[in-house]
Amino acid sequence: MALTTSTNQALLDAQLDLWHTTFAYIKSMALKSALDLGIADAIHNHGGTATLPQIASKAMLHPSKIACLHRLMRVLIATGIFSVKHLNDDDGGELAYGLTPASQLLVGSISQSPFMSAMLHGVFVSPFLGLGTWLQHERSDPSSELDDHTAAHRAATAVHNSTMALTTSTNQALLDAQLELWHTTFAYIKSMALKSALDLGIADAIHNHGGTATLPQIASKAMLHPSKIACLHRLMRVLTATGIFSVKHLNDDDGGELAYGLTPASQLLVGSMSQSPFMSAMLHGVFVSPFLGLGTWLQHERSDLSLFEMTHGHKTWDVNKHNPAFGALLNQGMVSDSSFVMDIVVKECGHVFRGLSSLVDVAGGLGGAAMAISAAFPSVRCSVLDLPQVIANAPTSTPVKYIAGDMFDSIPPANAVFLKWVLHDWGDADCVKILKNCKKAIPQRDAGGKVIILDMVVGDESSNSKHKETQVLFDLFIMFINGVERDEQEWKKIIFEAGFSDYKIIPVLGVRSIIELYP
Repeated sequence: MALTTSTNQALLDAQLDLWHTTFAYIKSMALKSALDLGIADAIHNHGGTATLPQIASKAMLHPSKIACLHRLMRVLIATGIFSVKHLNDDDGGELAYGLTPASQLLVGSISQSPFMSAMLHGVFVSPFLGLGTWLQHERSDPSSELDDHTAAHRAATAVHNSTMALTTSTNQALLDAQLELWHTTFAYIKSMALKSALDLGIADAIHNHGGTATLPQIASKAMLHPSKIACLHRLMRVLTATGIFSVKHLNDDDGGELAYGLTPASQLLVGSMSQSPFMSAMLHGVFVSPFLGLGTWLQHERSDLSLFEMTHGHKTWDVNKHNPAFGALLNQGMVSDSSFVMDIVVKECGHVFRGLSSLVDVAGGLGGAAMAISAAFPSVRCSVLDLPQVIANAPTSTPVKYIAGDMFDSIPPANAVFLKWVLHDWGDADCVKILKNCKKAIPQRDAGGKVIILDMVVGDESSNSKHKETQVLFDLFIMFINGVERDEQEWKKIIFEAGFSDYKIIPVLGVRSIIELYP
């Protein structure tokens, strides 16, 4: 189904560019995990191909983590590090993973694993979380940039000779394979560059200068020390290469001063529909830092302990208590994303809501989505179900009714139940329980009863490789809270297990879709 307006499609394309850059660091962290776990060696030692159980055995993963290993491998395949095929000719055969030219460089006598491991060590990666702050620091001498992390430095230096040998004496195919490894290894720099742009308010600086700004103008607005303008130039070079900003010479010749502008992607970082809070939350150290330990978590025998909990010592739901400032940012981020996507939902998927008499938004927070539906379709009586501590902060002067409760216990009766980005937080068993409660709350299909889900369907009908890659990157991201983004077969399994008779996927929301379930 095509979008009815080119404007909405352009917005979704711009959002895709932002998401693809935001979650680029997941590629690097997936490769780091593969290095930490020795996945290339495991495949190599199995004669060049290995199944998930075989890889898990060599990597000393607990059997409960094999499904997580599958999701890790899906990212590593999307980025060209490993290959995959079915052992049988049909699509139902067990998957076998193989080495690509890139991962062949992680085994054998000229293995680049030590170099890549050093480049992806937390000692080198974690400082980039503070790049924006450093750019605002007045000291420009090299000693203020990083402490002397000699262990990582020695690790990098130890493989310098093998790297030089590779670049000077091997054929083009090996150099191309090395390029693939480097491109994935340093993908996190794209994400950290965007984080720095958000921290420094670069999009706002350009916007407030009428849509274009020079480096000194950006530096002034971002409160950068003049000594850091050369560093700002290098940051902007990354951000223009990734399509976040544009650049042109003020004069017609190439010698003129550079002026930076907004692209469709960075236009989403300013104004009333700004996605800056969402991107800032996704790129906060609280969310990024756990991925440095992804390999260790995969080897942990407890399947109920999330990567987030292993890193921070508490569950995601308790973040407000342990880190109120980040909790506030995360809430702002969720509101900004909801406003953006719901504006498109009511325009592009209005038929989903027309004819309904009532709707309950389950786990709907403070009611942003429900208010958007109510405003667009005044005849639909909208309510929100959420936990008592959430409902306690709900606004009072809205047409939306707020109900304190728990979706695992029961859901108030309504013509339709709405679940926006809820089920990806839960495993299959919990999702089936939630969906069964949804089914109890609605009338039969011939009376208009249905469940409306807004979530990802991984690998849906899109032929856009960036679209598919972003979906698998986000799936690996959401795994850090034991969440999951499902493909159609995985959705089908929980839908039918919950007792629904049919479903319909409407893929018109970029990386996300509307899924209608019928009792």
